[in-house]
Amino acid sequence: MKYQVLGNSFKTKKECLSYFRNQLLLFDKPKGKTYVELNEDTPIKKSETKNLYLDFINSNKKWKTYKFKNKDPKYWYIVFPANQQRALGFRLTDEDKEILHKGISIVSYKKFTCFYSPTINLKQEENEAARYEIQNQTLIFKYNQEPLCTKCKKSFEYNELVVDHINEFDGIFKEWKENVPTVSELQKVESSYSKKFKDRELAKSWQDFHFNVARLQLLCEPCHNKKHNK
Repeated sequence: MKYQVLGNSFKTKKECLSYFRNQLLLFDKPKGKTYVELNEDTPIKKSETKNLYLDFINSNKKWKTYKFKNKDPKYWYIVFPANQQRALGFRLTDEDKEILHKGISIVSYKKFTCFYSPTINLKQEENEAARYEIQNQTLIFKYNQEPLCTKCKKSFEYNELVVDHINEFDGIFKEWKENVPTVSELQKVESSYSKKFKDRELAKSWQDFHFNVARLQLLCEPCHNKKHNK
């Protein structure tokens, strides 16, 4: 099967996702803002994103109604929810700009069938919440290090470096989960696009475990992508 994504043709979902991620990296966070509005001159065009939505958005009616309120997005954005992160965002109407985050909502690339199978992956949402919970630890580590890539030994600006787990994050989280009750509920974070654990004692347990077990390093984006085959 061939996928027409962002004006290009790809044979596999992996190729589509790799290209999409590379295009996201072409966007820089503007000073004083957390988003860039897409148009026909941006690296990812508004028209291309509209076609991505029309052709490949998850067709689950319950989720789609919840996310888009039975409307098609009027505006598309690249959003910067946290340092080194970029995400696809949308706004439904002009009136929505008066509400929180100017009415901009994020839609995960995992909801596009050209990138992932059309399933609601609760395990992935739980994993992302776990990453949010230890975000302060990674930021403190980052700015207490010299701005050097551990792999290539080159100097970079801090915003060009990524905190990477030497002992893989997924393994740390799995080990912790084997010794705690089920992480059954997540909740949206106020004034953020992220989710966190609803049980705050459980969150503290995870944060402490990660702090004691994780071994971290700084990598530039090319070395980080190479390590994780992106």
